[in-house]
Amino acid sequence: MLTIIKLIRAIVKVLNSEQAVHEIGLGFVLGMCLGVAPFKAVYALFVLLAFLIIRCNLAAVFLALLVFKPLALLALDRASNALGAWLLSTGGVSDAIGRLSHAPILAWLELNNTVSLGGIVLGWILAVPAYVLIVVLVGRYRRRVTEEKRAAMRRHLKKYWLFRIAYFIFVGPLQA
Repeated sequence: MLTIIKLIRAIVKVLNSEQAVHEIGLGFVLGMCLGVAPFKAVYALFVLLAFLIIRCNLAAVFLALLVFKPLALLALDRASNALGAWLLSTGGVSDAIGRLSHAPILAWLELNNTVSLGGIVLGWILAVPAYVLIVVLVGRYRRRVTEEKRAAMRRHLKKYWLFRIAYFIFVGPLQA
């Protein structure tokens, strides 16, 4: 319970921080890709390597993982299985996956398993819409909150005569 509260605090802190919106979006996408795919140590290492190479937000990774792992277990495994079965039954894709599954490190991804292949592909298919959605939502949140903070600060500072004089000199007359 305490961990969830700490995670929510971290997300609120990230939303209000000066960190770039695209870094939060990338963190969310990497966490989503980890959450949608079945847990395979090698795939998790690939995503961790991407996390270390690309500058993104760790709290967003954990939030997406917290959201998408239960969702994948409850609902997305059927879609992953269907997508994986369709990909493995397609001729050219099946041959390419057969060759990839015999590669030294990629064999541990178990790409010949329908749920594993479908989960990995589904995660990366959903990556672009999720990235765009998170970037737009965080941008809107930040614009709205910063406007509200500025208005509240201006209302508070209007009480002081020194602020009113400085505002009049540098900006112009105060609006009522």
